[in-house]
Amino acid sequence: IGSSPYFTYKDRGHYFEGLSNLIGNSGQQIIFIDPDKGIAPIGQEVSRTQGTSLILTSEIGIVMNKITDDSVIIIRQSMNNCFYNQDQRITDLQRELQTNIILLWDEVIQSGLFIITKSEGMNKALINRLQCYLSGYKSLKNGSRINLGYSEGENVVIKPIGSFQTEE
Repeated sequence: IGSSPYFTYKDRGHYFEGLSNLIGNSGQQIIFIDPDKGIAPIGQEVSRTQGTSLILTSEIGIVMNKITDDSVIIIRQSMNNCFYNQDQRITDLQRELQTNIILLWDEVIQSGLFIITKSEGMNKALINRLQCYLSGYKSLKNGSRINLGYSEGENVVIKPIGSFQTEE
């Protein structure tokens, strides 16, 4: 983006403006963003060192403003340095971004994916698809290892993978 092939903290405003220009605003797109640690906690102070490894909700908003309603943003989130619990994280992001939030995370590897959509229909379609997909993991010994969390109105639903499996 621009003259620099690398993201730098100093130039992050320029980076996200350039990214939004690359996205365009037509067609269905999947945008994957992989910050070092994930999304900055809302309303909590973080050190400058930690802050350089986090994406801000304002930066996500820049990208959100450029995508269509049927597009999806996926952001990798490190879960080993959680600032607060997952349901509060989903609630805060939904409130801050005024959009739909899904969080899929693995407790063992301490990593997750935020899936952000503008459209309620796309959000429900993704939740249904993820639930169908996760129900295929019958070989996992610990059904609570992988969790799916999402906003449903004012509430947050968190389901371990085991709750998607059907009896045989």
